[in-house]
Amino acid sequence: MSSLKLWTLLLVCLILLIPISASAEESCNGINKGQKIWWDGVELKPGQIGRLTVARDTYLYKPEGEFKVTARVLKAGEKYRIYAFKPGMLSVGGGLYVDRDAKVKYETPSKGKLSNLKCANPDWYKPAPSPVKPPNDETEEETPSPKPQEPAEPMTWKLEYKGKQNVSDRELAPYDLKNLNTYELKFETGYPIKIYVTDDYINRFGEGYAYEEIGEMMASLSEVRKMKPFEDMKSSLRFYFYTNESQTSLPKDSQAFAGYQDNRNQGRDYYIVMNGSTMPYDFRATLQHEIYHYFDQNTYIGHHQYQNVFQNYWGPDYRFWLMEGAAEYSCYFLHSYPENTKNGLRKQMVQPAKESIIAYAKQQGGNEKDLLWENELNSFDDIMNASGNNYGITLSLFWYLTEMYGYENIYQYVEDVKNTFWHQSAISQIEKDKMAKKHFGKTEKDVLNDWVQYFDTFNGELKKRFDIKTGTVNHIMNIDDPLLPDNIRQELEGGTSSGKLFVVNLKEWNPDYNYKQMHEFRNKATWEFELRAPGELSVKAQLTGGFFSDSVLTNGDVLNAWSIAIPPEEASKLQSGIAYTLHVDNNNSGFEWVISEELTITFK
Repeated sequence: MSSLKLWTLLLVCLILLIPISASAEESCNGINKGQKIWWDGVELKPGQIGRLTVARDTYLYKPEGEFKVTARVLKAGEKYRIYAFKPGMLSVGGGLYVDRDAKVKYETPSKGKLSNLKCANPDWYKPAPSPVKPPNDETEEETPSPKPQEPAEPMTWKLEYKGKQNVSDRELAPYDLKNLNTYELKFETGYPIKIYVTDDYINRFGEGYAYEEIGEMMASLSEVRKMKPFEDMKSSLRFYFYTNESQTSLPKDSQAFAGYQDNRNQGRDYYIVMNGSTMPYDFRATLQHEIYHYFDQNTYIGHHQYQNVFQNYWGPDYRFWLMEGAAEYSCYFLHSYPENTKNGLRKQMVQPAKESIIAYAKQQGGNEKDLLWENELNSFDDIMNASGNNYGITLSLFWYLTEMYGYENIYQYVEDVKNTFWHQSAISQIEKDKMAKKHFGKTEKDVLNDWVQYFDTFNGELKKRFDIKTGTVNHIMNIDDPLLPDNIRQELEGGTSSGKLFVVNLKEWNPDYNYKQMHEFRNKATWEFELRAPGELSVKAQLTGGFFSDSVLTNGDVLNAWSIAIPPEEASKLQSGIAYTLHVDNNNSGFEWVISEELTITFK
């Protein structure tokens, strides 16, 4: 090869190399190693691929297998760096994720910004890098620090003391309530909420305990439920805080309850009653539970028109999983309580984690080894009988549904049931399965099977069912009969208004099982009875549903006593000193009463 050709070839190679070298230098022009790169006033971190802005409150969670363990709630307006993603999920670091859905806005930096970030951190961005992860520096946190940006306008309220007032409330108290400390809770709009507190409540629990937090509780629920029921000017809400020692005619020995009565304005007058004497623990969670019921009562869930729809779809026990489960979920996982400095009441808290919920369910179940009865779990409402009304069990199901399918999806499911079947009196199992699959991807029976397995059958086994199917009456007693233990006679005193009560005792009882052995009998056997005597008008009576067990009568017979009520209009037919026999027309349920005509009862 001639020298001229050789020099020409070398020159061409140099020309080809120059642009490549110049391009690489230009891409990092002005960017020094270690330099901070800014994106809309916030530093871009090595490994960061985007940012997330919370549009609506959403859950931050840690994936554990196929489940999501909730860490906390991220509030609307907060911003977080994103370092990685999985299908349907965005990583904020520390192994924590949020769902990539309409509740969040996800943005990525420009290619130029990402290029500058690489230039400033060449050691981080090496060829064939290991999986991307956030840097291990002082900025990394197990749970990211919130950076609010233009948060939603917070709700405001004011609690005002109005002095002592006398209150007439015939719905709850037969006599006027005198000298109650009266407060008004006022939000921006709506009818003022009345809060009545007795002096002895304040002396016992401290001024402001629980009731001064009502505004915060209602505001937090308003955000979650996307509603403000207290804005309805046709309706009202009132609270009572008292103890058994209060000089009032409010119900004694009742724990806490919520209710309402319809008013003349086509609205409702709601009430929440809190008796501190019956709750030997920090009962602010119970207050939150009852406030959640108030919110439910202001939706289609608490509307008379749709109760038959839900009963047709699930059964008569639908309230246990839907309303009680949700209220339990609310009082433990939807509200943060400030430190209690008012008194020494023990804080009863449950963490949104499997083992904590299992411990709560065991505590609610009397620390029995096995918490669930062997039962056909086909529908969500079946958990009531299977668990014996265990509130820890219904909390576990609602939490599980929320973790697996989302809080809002639960209510979308319920609303879909309402809208689809409100006009049907009969709903087939095929229709139910199709509806459940639409929202959960599987039937309720399959969801329940997954739920039971996830909770390791609550660290026990399904208890073998034992159901008493025949109730043989061996004693018929007035409520003052000396055969009855003193505590039962005291509980039954007073009758039913101007009517009467009496008691029948059954000889059947299996000591190896508890009161749950009578659940099916109670639910399926007839409740209707008739008292007869020669030459006298027959008298109708009805089971009250209450029964007493786990003890003995004073003669040593096993106690399995059931109260029966005679309504006032029937009680007027009774003749004093006449011996009546008890009769029953059994239904076709397979559960029946056996009553000998040799047994009689005489009324005074």
